[in-house]
Amino acid sequence: MDDRQTLLKQLPAVDRLLNEPALSSLAGRVPRVLLVEAAQEAVESLRRTILAVSGTVPDLSPTAVAADAARLATAKAASSLRPVINATGTLLHTNLGRAPLSTAALDAVSESARSYCNLEFDLSSAERGHRYSHVEELLCRLSGAEAAAVVNNNAGAVLLALAALARRAAEQYPQASAGWAIATLPLGRARTGPAPGAWTRLFPALWRTNRFPETE
Repeated sequence: MDDRQTLLKQLPAVDRLLNEPALSSLAGRVPRVLLVEAAQEAVESLRRTILAVSGTVPDLSPTAVAADAARLATAKAASSLRPVINATGTLLHTNLGRAPLSTAALDAVSESARSYCNLEFDLSSAERGHRYSHVEELLCRLSGAEAAAVVNNNAGAVLLALAALARRAAEQYPQASAGWAIATLPLGRARTGPAPGAWTRLFPALWRTNRFPETE
């Protein structure tokens, strides 16, 4: 019989591996589905090694294979997110998770998220409320705006600004509406008019004329 066939028969069964201390000790911390998956992958990796390599024989003992499976299971269960140092020079870096939350903000999120809350429920009227009501007054006070809305990213804010200002432009300044450049400001405020060079590159389709209405 081929030596490789002999080695393949020595591969431990997945059930046997799950009962090894290296894997059974993880049962309370790692979901069983991941333990089974890791055991299967460890056995399959050894099977490929046996079929592809001649010479050195890997350790096929249940203890050794279970230890390999335990390392795989631990890696699968671990979070893929890691703390990093932002040395890019950009404080609000999308690829690095934007701005870190302060302790007070984290405490507020934890307090609200650990149970049900009145996100869209008006306690005074016992009717459905509006989720923006919790932040609109504060944002208006900070920005001086007449109204405020919260969206989940800058693209959403730009789209809303474009939709609102383009409609106004088409009504009041039809000769210049195609050439407006729009720049979003912090807290959702917007202004119209000639924008810096970076904005002309972002919105080349809008940059067609030098005629812009005066706005405050």
